[in-house]
Amino acid sequence: MRQRILRRVATVAAIFMALFAATAVVAPAANASAQGCTNSQIGAWPAWVCTSVWGSKLHVDHISVSIDIAHYTCNGNFRAWGTLKNGRHYDSGVKHGQCGVGRVWVDWYPDKDFKNGTKVCGAIVENGKTRPEHACIKIHS
Repeated sequence: MRQRILRRVATVAAIFMALFAATAVVAPAANASAQGCTNSQIGAWPAWVCTSVWGSKLHVDHISVSIDIAHYTCNGNFRAWGTLKNGRHYDSGVKHGQCGVGRVWVDWYPDKDFKNGTKVCGAIVENGKTRPEHACIKIHS
């Protein structure tokens, strides 16, 4: 009985990991509100990192960067960035999310116009370094 349960748990975990690893997301275009996600990790744990943008055309009111993770974490540090309409770089700075399991996130409210065609990206920050997996939204008018 115990082996059967362990085998079932291993099978479910393998299916989850296969689906997780097989998902590749290209930056969707956003002219109002959109979300882009990609695979990442926090420590040794796989995580799904997402960037959500709310606004209208080139104007971005709200950016949220989040992770979906199956383990409890207090390591949710995030950053968001993009190029403003005037060509200057927007960097949200690093912000720490609440501890939790499931979805952990942070929010910024830039209330700024971004350059047409720029990508607004978000990522996890570990040990002061932005992870290479970026979840991005392409902004256009």
